Amino acid sequence: MENMTHSREEKALAFTDQGEGTPILLLHGLGSSRHEWDSLTPALTGAGYRVLACDLLGHGDSPKPADQRQYRLETTYETLDRWIDSLHLRELFFLGGHSLGGYLSLMFALRGPARLRGLALIDPFYSLEQIPPPLNRLTGLLLIGEKILHATPEKVLLRAMKNPFIHSSVLPLKSRQQGAIDIRTADPNVARIMQSIPSLLPQVEKIQLPALVVWGDRDRTCNPRLFPKLTARLPHAQGFCLPDCGHHPHLEKPEEVSQMILTFLNSI
Repeated sequence: MENMTHSREEKALAFTDQGEGTPILLLHGLGSSRHEWDSLTPALTGAGYRVLACDLLGHGDSPKPADQRQYRLETTYETLDRWIDSLHLRELFFLGGHSLGGYLSLMFALRGPARLRGLALIDPFYSLEQIPPPLNRLTGLLLIGEKILHATPEKVLLRAMKNPFIHSSVLPLKSRQQGAIDIRTADPNVARIMQSIPSLLPQVEKIQLPALVVWGDRDRTCNPRLFPKLTARLPHAQGFCLPDCGHHPHLEKPEEVSQMILTFLNSI
């Protein structure tokens, strides 16, 4: 059963809490929401894991500060860290992240490694060098302004998400529909989080945790040729490149990705 709630902290994040067992916390990408994990959650809970997925600050049902200066990396991380503290987890947990969520997962592993069992990263963002010019289309879409974005017909957003210049493979209709909802729901200022983010590559060698890195060979948001560089720098990482897959392997090939994640989790 899905339990949708808010933590009791100020600026509380909305999240879902499903299943029982070893916790795995899942962090979505820019302009998305906790629903990004809907297709993977049943397999994880069915295998005996407790799955907690939150909406990051400015996304989904979480708070959206009026002050655009709140939309920066450190504020996003601090809010996430408070949410994790509010869960009062008594055991070590896994942290999983996609894209921006992958960056935040790496940050947490650098700052609080003693609390983690391992990392499961899907097309993780770790450096601005990954993003080809012009910056990814989602960032540009969010920056066009809230009024224009909310006035855009849903069918136009769905068509944009099907565009081969944005996604190298067609996302399932349900995922595209949810993606259109998520883009409309997110505060456009979340795009500011991506401005001047420092590269984590020089630091990741300090992460002495088991890590899984999965990416699509047709990712047009983050250069797929640069994911092996991250995998090589992480001391205890295993990397897998999925063929004929774009920036969202967990949405494009959920059964294959969920099995890869379960194999990794069960091996720890």
